[in-house]
Amino acid sequence: MQNFNQQGFENQQYANQQKDINQQNYTPEQIQAYYQQSLTPEQLAYLQSIYTPEQLQAYYLQLYQQQLLAQQQQYHQQVQQVQLQNGIQNQINQVPQKIQNNQNHQQQTQQFPQNQVYAYAPNQVYPPNFYIQQQPNNNNERLRQLTSQIRDLETKIQYLENEKDDLENKKTKEIKNYQTQLQYERDKVKQLEEDEKKKDEAILNYKTDQFQTNFKISQLEKQCTKLQDQLREKETEIDKLNSNNQKIQFMTQNTKNTTPDYEKQMQQFCNQQQALLQEEKNKYKLLNNQKNSIEDELKQKDEKIIQLEKQSQDLQIQVEKEHKYFLNAQGEIANWQRKFNFQNKQQEEKDSTIDNLTKQLRDSKFENSQLVNKLKGEEESKIAQQNQFKSIEKTYKNYIEELQKNKSNNQNKSKFEDEISKLKNEMLQNQQKYEEEQKKAELLKEQEYQENKIKKAMQEQQRLENRKQENKKIKEIMMKKTQGSLEECGKLDICYVVDFTLSMQPYVEQARCCVQESLKIIKQQTNRDTNISSIAYYDIEQKPKTGSYFQFDFSNNVQNFQQFMLDIKFEGGRDPPEDVRGALEQMMKNLKWKSKFKIAILITDSPCHGKKYHSFPVDFHSDDDITQTLHRLIEQQIILIGFNLNDKTTKMYEEFKKVYEAKNAQDFFLLVDVAGLKVHQLAEKMASSLGSASVNATQVKQSGTKSKKQQQERPKNKDGAMEALCKQGDFFNFEQQTKVVDTVFTVLNVTINDQVFNNNLQSINNIGKQPNKDYIIKEEGKWSCIRTELPFAFGMMKDVFLMKKKNGGPEELYVIKTPLGSKPYQSQLEAIQECRSHLICQQLMKKFKNDIADALEQQNFQKNEYPNVVYSDFLILEETKNKYWIAERFFKGEFVKYNNNFGYINEEITNLNKFAQAFSYYTFFISKGQYMINDVQGVGNYFTDPAINTTNGDFDDTDLGQEGQQMYLVNFQSKKALAFEILSLLNQLNEDQEQ
Repeated sequence: MQNFNQQGFENQQYANQQKDINQQNYTPEQIQAYYQQSLTPEQLAYLQSIYTPEQLQAYYLQLYQQQLLAQQQQYHQQVQQVQLQNGIQNQINQVPQKIQNNQNHQQQTQQFPQNQVYAYAPNQVYPPNFYIQQQPNNNNERLRQLTSQIRDLETKIQYLENEKDDLENKKTKEIKNYQTQLQYERDKVKQLEEDEKKKDEAILNYKTDQFQTNFKISQLEKQCTKLQDQLREKETEIDKLNSNNQKIQFMTQNTKNTTPDYEKQMQQFCNQQQALLQEEKNKYKLLNNQKNSIEDELKQKDEKIIQLEKQSQDLQIQVEKEHKYFLNAQGEIANWQRKFNFQNKQQEEKDSTIDNLTKQLRDSKFENSQLVNKLKGEEESKIAQQNQFKSIEKTYKNYIEELQKNKSNNQNKSKFEDEISKLKNEMLQNQQKYEEEQKKAELLKEQEYQENKIKKAMQEQQRLENRKQENKKIKEIMMKKTQGSLEECGKLDICYVVDFTLSMQPYVEQARCCVQESLKIIKQQTNRDTNISSIAYYDIEQKPKTGSYFQFDFSNNVQNFQQFMLDIKFEGGRDPPEDVRGALEQMMKNLKWKSKFKIAILITDSPCHGKKYHSFPVDFHSDDDITQTLHRLIEQQIILIGFNLNDKTTKMYEEFKKVYEAKNAQDFFLLVDVAGLKVHQLAEKMASSLGSASVNATQVKQSGTKSKKQQQERPKNKDGAMEALCKQGDFFNFEQQTKVVDTVFTVLNVTINDQVFNNNLQSINNIGKQPNKDYIIKEEGKWSCIRTELPFAFGMMKDVFLMKKKNGGPEELYVIKTPLGSKPYQSQLEAIQECRSHLICQQLMKKFKNDIADALEQQNFQKNEYPNVVYSDFLILEETKNKYWIAERFFKGEFVKYNNNFGYINEEITNLNKFAQAFSYYTFFISKGQYMINDVQGVGNYFTDPAINTTNGDFDDTDLGQEGQQMYLVNFQSKKALAFEILSLLNQLNEDQEQ
C-alpha cells in the first residue's frame, strides 16, 4: 500500500511538472493562434467585432487553462479508479518478508506446493508465493447502480403521476368548461334557430300581406280605371248636353215671335235639360270624390308596401347575420371538439409513458431482488470463508510459533495442510460456480439480445407493411386525383370557324388536311387530348332555313370531322363581306364547350360586315359591328386565331387587335399572316400555329409565377424576386453601383417547431396560428450593415434590396425582400408570417431527404448520391421597434426555375431538376393531395421563394388551389420520367406510372 501511495504521489508530481512545462513552452500568442485555427471566418469575425484583442487573448488563455484543468481532473479520476481497483489487491498480494536466521526454512518451505492459495496475516512471515487471490465482486456496484436507477425511475414516475393528476384535473376542468360552453352555444344555436324560424314565419306573413295588398291594389286599380272610363263617358255626355243647350238657346232667341204654347214647351224642355245637367254634375262630383279617395288609399297602400319591403330587407339582413353567427358558432364548436380530442390524445400518450415506466420499474425491482438474494448467498459464503481463514490463520500462527521454537508437530502440519486443501477446493468450486453463473448470464444476455433483435425486426417489418398499405391507399387517392385532373384540365377544345363561300375551296381543303397533324403537335407540346368542332358559315342571306349555319359538335373523331367538311356545299354571296359575327355568335351559343382551354380558328378570305372592317364600296349590312362579340369571346376565355389569307382581311384583323388591346387581352388573340404562302403550304402553317396557340392557352411554357392578385403596378413582370435579382448581372459590389445606407440590425433566426410541423403535416394551414408555440426564434446578435437605399430589383410580388455585413467576407451577401412599395414590415409577427411558406418548405425538404436516406438504408445502398438541397435560413432584421425586414443569404450561381404554380415543368435532364420534380410530387403524395409545393427554384442547391397550392386555395396570393395542382399533374404525366427513380425508391408511383 505504501508503494502504491508513493507511485500515486509521483504521478501527481509528474502531472504538476507537465503543467508547468506546458505553461512555460506556449506563449499567449501561440495559444491564441491555436484556438483561432478551429474557428470559421464568420465566427472569428463575430468575436473580433464584439471583443478587444486583449479580451480575446485573455479569453483564449482561459480556455487553455480550463482544458488543462479538465485533463488533470480526468487523470486524477483514472488514478483513483486504479487505486480503488488495486487497493485491496495490494493489501492481499503484498510480498511477505523473508524469514531471517532460520537454517531449516528452505527445507521446510519446499514442502508447501507452489502457487498455493493462502490467507494473509499482517505482520507475519510468509513463505514465497504465499498469496490470496480473491475474485473482485462487481455486484455491489451493479446493485448501487440499479438502486440509483430505481430511485430515479420512482422519482420520474412520481413526477409523471403528479403531472398526470394535474393533467386529469386540468382535463376535467376544461371538459366541464367545454361542456358548459358547448351547452351554452347549443342553447344559443337553438335560440337562434327558433328566432330564425320566427323571423321566417314573420317574413312569410309579411309576404302574404304584401301579396294580398298587391291583389287589393290591382282590384282597386281596375275599379279606378273603370270609374275613369265612366267619368270620361259622362264628361262626353255633359259636353253633348251643353252643346244641345246652346242650340236650344239659339233657337229660343230666333223664335221670340212664336206662340206661348211653344215657349212653354221650350221652357219645360230647358228645365228638364238643366235638371239632367245638374244630375250629371252631381254624379261627376261623386265620381271625382271616389277617384280621390281611391288615389289616397292607393298612396297609403304604396307607403305600406314600401315600409313592408324595407322591413323585409332588414329582416333578411338580420337573418343573414344570424345565420353567419350560427355558422361561426358551429365552427367554434368544431374547434373545441378538436381541442378536446387533442387533450385526450395527449392524456393517452402520458398514460402509455407511465405504463412503460411502471413496467420498467417492476422489471428493475425484480432484477434487484434477484441480485439481493444472490448477494446474500455470496455474503454468507464469504463469512464462512472468512471464518475458515481465521481458523487456518490461527492454526498457521501456532504452527509458525512451533517452527520458531524448533519443535516438530506433524499432526498440526497435517491438519493445516488438510484445511488448506479443503479451502482450495472450496475456492475452486466457488470459482467454477462463478464462471458458470457468468456463462449463464452471458447466455441469457445473448438470448435477450437475439429476442430483442427478432422483435425489432418484426416491428420494422410490421412498420414497413403498414407503410406499404398506407402508400397503397394514398396511391388510390392520387390515381383518382390524377384522373380528375385529366378530365378537368387535360383536354383542349378547338372550333374551326370556316367560310364556305366559293372562293374558299382550296383553303378549306388545307384546313381539313391539317387537323390530324395539329392534334399530334398539341399532344406532344401540351400532353392534352383534343375535341374538335366546326361552324361552316356563309353570308346572312344564305343562312339555311333552320336559322343556323352548318355545325359539327365537339368530338374526337377526326374522320367524321373531315367527312363533315367534305359534305358542306360552297355557295356565293351578294357582297364581299361575310357573316363572321353570326358564325362566332352561333359558336358561343350552340356549341357545348367541354374543356377548360378553348380555341377558335377563323379561316376566311373575306372580312366581316361593318364599314370600319373593310374598304369595299358595297356592304348590305354596313352598320354591323362585331366588337361586342369579341368581348364575349374574351369573357368566355376563348382564344381566337385569325389566319390572314390575303389583303382583304388585313383591315379587319387590325381592328380586332385594337379591341383586344383595349381590353388588355392580347393573349387571347393570335394573328397568323399567311398571305404570302402558297395554298399547299397552308396545312403545315395551320398545324404549327395551332400548336403555338395550345401552348399559349395551357401556359405550359410560361415559367412565371401566377398570382390571384391583379398586379396593377407591374403587370408584365412575371419573375420572382430572386430571379429578377439574378438578371441584374454582377452585384456583389453593389455599394459601388448605387447609393447605400448604414444601419444596425438585431438579427433573428426563425424556424418551425418540429413537433408542431409533425402534428400538422397534412394541415399546414394551421401552422402559424399560434406564433409563440409554432415558431422557434433565436437571436443571432446585432450586425452593423450597409444596404441599398432603394430597391435593386423588382419581382412580381416583392421588391429586392441588397445588404452586407461591414465585417463580413466579400462573398457574404444578403437579399432583403419587402412587399411591393418597398415598405418594411411593421411588426415582428407580420414579418415572420410572410416567411411561412418558406419555413414549411424548409421542414418538408428535410423530411424528403430523410425519407430518401431511410429508403436507401432499407435497400442496403451504401451511398446517397442525391443532391443535398436545402431551403436556406430566413432572417428577421429588426431595425427599429416598428421596422422589420426579411433577409436570406445569396449564393453565386445560375438561377434555375424547375416548375411554377400553374403547370410549368422544366424539361432539363439534370440531377437537380429530377430532385425538384420528385419533391413537388412527394409533397402532394404525403399530404394525400391536400397541398403541393410548386415554384421550386433557386441557385445551385439552395432553393427559395416557393409557392404552395392547397386544396382550398386559401394559403396565400400564389395559392391557385386545385387548378394549380391539376395543371401540374396533367403536365407531370408526360414528364414523370424525370422523377421516376426517386419516387420508385419511395414507393410513391402507381403501377401504371411504373410501367
